[in-house]
Amino acid sequence: MAMIALLFSYPVLSWLPTSLQDEIEINFSGELRVGDDDFVFHQVDFLYRHLFLIIRGQGARWLLWRDSCDESDYRQLLVKLKREQYRSH
Repeated sequence: MAMIALLFSYPVLSWLPTSLQDEIEINFSGELRVGDDDFVFHQVDFLYRHLFLIIRGQGARWLLWRDSCDESDYRQLLVKLKREQYRSH
């Protein structure tokens, strides 16, 4: 019973990264602009690309949900990000 109480006392979705909102711009040299804030990212996780991308940088992680973008824009973004990741390795 104590285990169940412990599970419900922990925020269930606290492990999820922040979802990107507002207008975003991604520079393929590793710069991310969200609204008026600029960030540097160093890695993109493609494992769940059919649902979302995880963008990592500056001690933070962000989710870019596939359904939050135009389908053709999302596909173009995937291609460009994969190409840049391949070049950097």
